[in-house]
Amino acid sequence: VINKTIERYLANAKNLAIGRKTTEENTQHLKDETAELRKKIELLEDSKRRLLGESLESCSVKELEQVEQLLERSLNNIRARKNTLFNEQIDQLKEQEKKLMKENTRLRKKFEMLPLQLSINLPTVRPPAQAMEGHNPNHDDERPYLDFRRN
Repeated sequence: VINKTIERYLANAKNLAIGRKTTEENTQHLKDETAELRKKIELLEDSKRRLLGESLESCSVKELEQVEQLLERSLNNIRARKNTLFNEQIDQLKEQEKKLMKENTRLRKKFEMLPLQLSINLPTVRPPAQAMEGHNPNHDDERPYLDFRRN
């Protein structure tokens, strides 16, 4: 019984030592990774400042040319995207124009039919000489008037 207890103790002690070593290795790995990420962040911040035109005093001509080329590529990408959006908008407006032209044609035809409908439903306008019996030619009031009698 005592031998088994000693064996278990030694096995657990060995596992603890391995566990500590693994934890220390993981901690060191995380520290190294953190340091790498800090360096990358610093490089990205430097690059960002250069792209914004800041901190250019320390740049060489070659570095400035690289920044200029990068900005030109970015500007070309922006312009291409803007042109794509404009073309899509133009296509949408052309479709809208077609719909409005069709609607305009439909309304124009409907409007052309309106006089026929009005002639059926509205009273006729007659000149006074035809509408009035016993018309006096010397009478000054020669304006047309509405005749509500049906034909």
